[in-house]
Amino acid sequence: MQVSEIRGDLDAFRTANTLAERAAIAHAAIEQFRVAVEEMSRFFDYKAGMMPRGNQTKFGLIYAINALAGLFEAENQVGRRATINRYISKGDPDDYTGPFIRFVEAFFHWADDSLFDWTSGNRLKDRIRTLTIKRTSDPDLHRTLDGLVDVETMLAFMKRAEALR
Repeated sequence: MQVSEIRGDLDAFRTANTLAERAAIAHAAIEQFRVAVEEMSRFFDYKAGMMPRGNQTKFGLIYAINALAGLFEAENQVGRRATINRYISKGDPDDYTGPFIRFVEAFFHWADDSLFDWTSGNRLKDRIRTLTIKRTSDPDLHRTLDGLVDVETMLAFMKRAEALR
């Protein structure tokens, strides 16, 4: 009997009479799963090349800024709000100040230092500041992903996040 002819499901496994049968059924289940995942992978590889041009939404960054802002406001001891100030002075490039931007920078330096491309000026800081400002219209967005997240919940998060762009 070929592996492809063996039922690789839990009922077959439970009703098997010998250890060898159970091993063959387990192997068949794994093989069937591998084939399914391979097909899914090919689909997503195909879709990966179909992304539209232009500025992509970075849902991870939107989530992170919202979650960090919520944490910052809940845990700081002096009641500070998650805001980022911008200053411009003669001879100096635009820069950003405030404890929240330092908090975000410290987090990203720890979590993913490659996010900061120091040669690109303030583009990331501009994006962080924009997201921080826009989060006031949906300050609990990050809570959408608390707990178990199903497809509908993720799509609801993405829709709300798109509105903050």
